[in-house]
Amino acid sequence: MKARQAIRPARRHALRAMAALGLAGAFTLAAPVAWAQKYPDKPIRLVVGYSAGGGVDAVARLLGVRLSAVLGQQVLVENRTGATGLIAAEFVVKAPPDGYTLLMVSSGPGALNKLIYKSLPYDPFKDFAPVVLVANVPTIILVSPKLPAANLKDVVAYGKRHAGELSVGNAGYGTGGHIAAVQFVREAGIEVTHVPYRGVRPMLTDVMSGQVGLGFAGFVPQILNMKAVAITAATRIKILPDVPTVREAIGLDIVGGAWYGLAAPVGTPPAVIGRINAIVNDFFKAAHGRELSESIGMQPLGGTPEDMTALMARDIERLGPIVRGANITMD
Repeated sequence: MKARQAIRPARRHALRAMAALGLAGAFTLAAPVAWAQKYPDKPIRLVVGYSAGGGVDAVARLLGVRLSAVLGQQVLVENRTGATGLIAAEFVVKAPPDGYTLLMVSSGPGALNKLIYKSLPYDPFKDFAPVVLVANVPTIILVSPKLPAANLKDVVAYGKRHAGELSVGNAGYGTGGHIAAVQFVREAGIEVTHVPYRGVRPMLTDVMSGQVGLGFAGFVPQILNMKAVAITAATRIKILPDVPTVREAIGLDIVGGAWYGLAAPVGTPPAVIGRINAIVNDFFKAAHGRELSESIGMQPLGGTPEDMTALMARDIERLGPIVRGANITMD
């Protein structure tokens, strides 16, 4: 009898412990849900790896306005420039994965840097949590007023007559514009001197003044006042309807440029990623969102985080031979 009485208190203690554990588990499961429901309760930082006034910055500010309106908190765009977006990317992957630090990532830090840098302080496939693809931004081929070329055929003919004399500017070493220029030169069979700049605006200034003969850049409003001879896209873009694709101009399949997307530090709660993903997709489904995007030279994308991961992998496979063939490397 005493043994049975001794067992009963032990059993009661065990049952209480199990109940406590179950309650703790319920709180553990409920905590992320409750946290996601109150997110965001303070401003969100959207980090951009390129200077203000460029294509990536323009897209970030467009999305920042939309996200702020829907989330009810300010989305503050913060420019951290340098090293083809590497500085901004490294900053974001080291930030707390709480949904309050996002990266406006482009194909450089999202894929190309893995091919270009011998030692990269982050791995885009392991350290980023992809959120959503934003847009494809084709490269626009611009001609200096001082270059005797009315169209892209004239540019190629000039390049062949003056081997090595034609200079081609881009917004930075290893950027989408640089890679598109390398691919164009290779396919067209001409020799040029590549001139990298720290950002698109100083490069465009030098194209206009004749310091360089050609410029490869994503769209910024200044381009509307320049001579554009082709775009590296499968179809024409609405903001420049009279500018042909490279295929239309000279029969070469050169589809390049850059893609933009939103990324977060790995470990960011899926509920947060899902919410931001839904806002961006809804924005691009609406006519107003598409029109705003196309007004700054974007071809809206959207999709799932998995779509973004797949595009990153395709870039590595597609651009690897071009980068290695041109020996585009950085320490």
